Amino acid sequence: TNENPPIIAIYTSHHKDGLEQQSIAYSNDKGRHFEKSYLNPVIKNPGISDFRDPKAFWNPVRRCWSLVLAAQDRVFFYASQDMKNWEKTGEFGPEGNHVKGVWECPDLFPIEYKGKNVWVQHDKSLRGRPLQNAVFPG
Repeated sequence: TNENPPIIAIYTSHHKDGLEQQSIAYSNDKGRHFEKSYLNPVIKNPGISDFRDPKAFWNPVRRCWSLVLAAQDRVFFYASQDMKNWEKTGEFGPEGNHVKGVWECPDLFPIEYKGKNVWVQHDKSLRGRPLQNAVFPG
């Protein structure tokens, strides 16, 4: 309901073929119990290994949900109005990145810099070393 909206969790699940995909679960009791959605996966794997670590957030610029996830040696960006139906909106990397390997745990967040809003995208490598910090106009 509008008065008591569900809590939505987005997570990486594993398909029976071993590939990672993105799924959702919801809670109607303030997070005490979660039910997996019958719509899963909400983001299907495009046929690659290392397709994980979703970070979803409300994007006030696009006025929708945005999501960044690790996809081998890069990140993929997605957008959704309802967290059930996602559209790929772009990708970034590995151009300019001098640390080879799988990207992990991406983050994307806005900051104000010199009076302008910019987005910072940050990742870790599989070995835990910082990989990439990128700044995008926002």
